[in-house]
Amino acid sequence: MLELRQGGQLLGLVPTTASLMKRGLAEHSSILYEGELPKMTPRSQFLKVLRWWLCSLVFCAASWLLLMRPLPTLSAAPSLFSPGNTTIMTVLPPHPTTLADAFKLGGLHQQLHQYSASQQVHKGDKAPDFILSEAATLVGRTHGGKPLTISEFDGMLQEIVRIESRVSIVTSVRGFFTFINTMWLLAIVGISVSIGPSLYHVLKPVRDILQRVCRWMADHIIVPIARRLHEWGVFEMIAYYFCWLLVAQGYRMTEADAGIMVTVSGSLVVIPAFGYSTLLWAGRHGKSEDLKTLMPLWLAVCWMPSAIHFQSTLLGYMVVLALFSALGFGVTCHGLCYLVGFKSESAMQRVCASSLALVIGFTALRANYHVPATWLEPFLSPISIVGNIMLFLSLLIMSSRYYFPHRGRDATSYLHRNLAMMSALASAQFFGHTLGLQGMANTSTTFTVLYVLEKYGEWHVEAKLNGWLLMLGFSLVAYRCALWLHLHPEFVASIFTDH
Repeated sequence: MLELRQGGQLLGLVPTTASLMKRGLAEHSSILYEGELPKMTPRSQFLKVLRWWLCSLVFCAASWLLLMRPLPTLSAAPSLFSPGNTTIMTVLPPHPTTLADAFKLGGLHQQLHQYSASQQVHKGDKAPDFILSEAATLVGRTHGGKPLTISEFDGMLQEIVRIESRVSIVTSVRGFFTFINTMWLLAIVGISVSIGPSLYHVLKPVRDILQRVCRWMADHIIVPIARRLHEWGVFEMIAYYFCWLLVAQGYRMTEADAGIMVTVSGSLVVIPAFGYSTLLWAGRHGKSEDLKTLMPLWLAVCWMPSAIHFQSTLLGYMVVLALFSALGFGVTCHGLCYLVGFKSESAMQRVCASSLALVIGFTALRANYHVPATWLEPFLSPISIVGNIMLFLSLLIMSSRYYFPHRGRDATSYLHRNLAMMSALASAQFFGHTLGLQGMANTSTTFTVLYVLEKYGEWHVEAKLNGWLLMLGFSLVAYRCALWLHLHPEFVASIFTDH
C-alpha cells in the first residue's frame, strides 16, 4: 500500500497489486483500498536461521553417520559409479610399504623356508597356504589380486633393493600416481571455485535459446517450475545430497588414495552449496561477521569423520586449518600481495588461547594410552605443527616490547607476557621429548631461536647501538643457522613429521 497524506491527514491507500486495483474498480469505481489492513506479524528470526542451516546440519550429521554406522548407511545410499576391484598394489610387484611390514615379511619368509626344509618341499611345490595368505595381506593383495607365489616371495628382496635405488617400476608408478593425485586435488579446487559462475554463464544462453525456440514453454512451464524449485530449496537439497553421495562414494572405493580424493571432492564442493544456501535464505545474516567463524567451524566438523575413517593427514590438516580460520587466522590475496596472519588483535588472542587449549588437550590425550589411536592419528602432525606454530607465533608477537596495545610501557604486563612465552617453550621441549612428539620439540626450538633474536634486537635498539651492527649480527646468525640446517636436515624433516 501507498499512503496518500496531506498535512498529516490520511487521504487514502493506493494498492500496488493489479488484483486489488481491479477489485476496487469493480466494487467502488476507485482504485483506492477501503478494506481492513492485514495485521503483519514479524517472522521468527530463529526459524529463518534454522532453515538457512538446515541442509548444512543434515549434511554434517550424515557425514558422522558414515563414520559411526558405515555399512547400513552405505547400503541405503546409491552408488555414483563402480568403486573398482583392483588396487595399485595388486598390479605392481609384491613389496612392503612400511618397515614394520618388511620386518614381518622377513619372519614369514624364514618360516616358509624352515617349513620347506623340514618337509623337503621343492621349488615348484605348493607352500603352506597360511604363510602365503598372510604375506599377501601384508603386500596389499586382498582385493581381487592374484595369489602370492613362492618365486614372487623369494624375489621380494631384489624388488626392495630396486625400490631403494629408485630403479623399480614401483617407484615410477607410485611417483606417477602422486603426480595424478596432485592434479586431481587441483582439479577439485578448480571445480569448487568455478562451478557456480560456470553454471550461471552456461545456463544464461540456454535460457535465451529456449525462449527463442519455445517461448511459451519456457515462460509458462520451464522457468516457473525452475523458479519454484529454486525458491522451495529443492535445488539446494539436490546439491547437498550430491555432495554427500561423493563423500559416501569415497568410503566404497577399493583404492584408499582414490577414496580419499573422491571424499575430498564432496567435502570441497559442499562449500559452493553452502554459498547457495546463504544466497537463498540468509538475507541480511549473510553479511554478518559471525559467518566467517561459523562456516569454517562447520566445515571442520564435517571433515573430521572422513579424516578419522581414512586416517588421512590431508583431511587432518584441512580440519585443523579450518578451526584456526574460524578463530581468526587466514590468508588473503590482494593482487600480487599476500597477507598471512591474524585478522585483528582480538583474533590473535583467540588463536593463542585456543592453540594453547588444543595443544594441552592433545598432549593429554596422547599421554592417555586408553584413547583409541585411530581418533588421534590423522591430527597428530597437523596439531603438532600448525597448533604449535599458531601458539608460538602469537606469543612471540605479544612478548615483544613493541607490541601495539602496550608499547612496552607497562613493565608488569611485559614481564608476564615474556614469562608466558618462556613457559610455553620450556613445556613444549619437555613434553615433546618425553612423549615422542619430535615435531613439537623442534618447533619450540625454532621459536626459541627467534625469541632470543627478538630480545637481542630489543636490547640493541633500546641501548641505541649502531643499526649496521644489528644487521650484521642477525646476518651472521642467519648464516650459521642455514649452514647448521644443511648439515642436519633431519631436524627440518622432524618438524614436518608427526613424531
